[in-house]
Amino acid sequence: MPTNSKKSNRTSSNPKLARLFEEAQRYHGANKYAEAANFYHQCLQIDPDHADSLHYLGIIAHQTGDSSTATALLEHAHAIANDDIDILLNLGIILGAQQRF
Repeated sequence: MPTNSKKSNRTSSNPKLARLFEEAQRYHGANKYAEAANFYHQCLQIDPDHADSLHYLGIIAHQTGDSSTATALLEHAHAIANDDIDILLNLGIILGAQQRF
């Protein structure tokens, strides 16, 4: 199962984005995936390249059985934040679950 333990530090320059991301994380941590996804999408309306929102939408896609969407979202997040080890770890977990080595 992918990890969902990181708080974003990429939202600090935009207080509204930070609040939305925090709400998304709260719902995600409570396994309320639809609500969390809604907040992640709101983050992406503010910043379409918000790697953390793409990352966690990918995790939600995986957790709800949509592995192809999960892979696409995590690959997009990795392209934006290629130094983020959590994104790469979760991408590897999801690719491994698909037996794509």
